[in-house]
Amino acid sequence: MVGTQCCPRWWKEIDRIGLGHSLPSLSYNSLLHGQFCTKVLNCLNVGGESSALIAAGGSDPILRIWDPHKPGTSAPVFQFLSHISWISACKWHDKSWFHLISSSYDGKVMLWDLRTAWPLAVIESHKDKVLCADWWKGDSVISGGADSKLCISSGISVL
Repeated sequence: MVGTQCCPRWWKEIDRIGLGHSLPSLSYNSLLHGQFCTKVLNCLNVGGESSALIAAGGSDPILRIWDPHKPGTSAPVFQFLSHISWISACKWHDKSWFHLISSSYDGKVMLWDLRTAWPLAVIESHKDKVLCADWWKGDSVISGGADSKLCISSGISVL
């Protein structure tokens, strides 16, 4: 579709597809057994201990973490609030249950630890929106942005 970005995501223990959609008139109805997120979602990633947590970011500056196995609540179990614009990507570290990164339209990539309320590191290598980010080679973060740059930040130790 012209002018839209769709990102279907599966989670192995849930029998529905969650669909994030970037049109402002649509909101995301979560795939977390009827749990709701009232903002458009740009990214989802499954991780944490035993891949039991779902990180999500969207059209506000809040990185949210849900535990779909936590009974009786639809509220996120963690909310990280240090970005100042939309979250564009989030990714769990594949060797650490506690660490994940997020990127944002504020031009920053942040490293988070579930055991702290503040980012462990803030990477400011872009001069415009950061559109995507991922872990690379274990202790490096790779990111791409609207400034047409591909940046690699190395030496980010989480283990």
